[in-house]
Amino acid sequence: MIWEDFLNSLWHDWRGSGASEDRLEHAAWRQQFWAKHGSDDALAPEPSPAELSELRRLRDELRRLTLAIVDARRESLPLAASALEPLQAALRAAPFHLELELEASERPLGEVGFRLERRPLASDWQAVRCRVAAAYADMLAAGRAERLRVCDNPDCKWIYYDETKNRSKRYCDDKACGNLLKVRRFRERARQQPKN
Repeated sequence: MIWEDFLNSLWHDWRGSGASEDRLEHAAWRQQFWAKHGSDDALAPEPSPAELSELRRLRDELRRLTLAIVDARRESLPLAASALEPLQAALRAAPFHLELELEASERPLGEVGFRLERRPLASDWQAVRCRVAAAYADMLAAGRAERLRVCDNPDCKWIYYDETKNRSKRYCDDKACGNLLKVRRFRERARQQPKN
């Protein structure tokens, strides 16, 4: 998902070293993100310092909103409407037009499928920023906020969408963060066991 990849461009070392990295700063990461989520243009344009600042601001605001949503759900508290304001501001800046397309699917004769697509008016980082905000807002509007998660590994901070049937996923990656914390708990219990 575009919003998930974007929010996790702020990387934290899940192993606990305390290291972190802002991948928006790296041209190689931006090129990879552009190729996956940008436009039909092969090469990502170099963002201006102002565009890079706006991208970081949106990422930080969406991360704060995600944490507020997760905390509100965990504590059974209402979410303040003011928490949505940064997302609302990004959506208001969205320069796009709507296009109706026929769905390419194998449907029985006589049935036609349609899909409404948002097409950006420009192919730049501002358009990508708006697509991220729109995709995140679509997820919230579809009633899927209860599937937002932050990895239970306190060192990781990875934000993800829980696609499990019972919505019980605790770690971004069970083989990495899940195993790491399982080993840490085991070692802690072993240290607390009295030695004979």
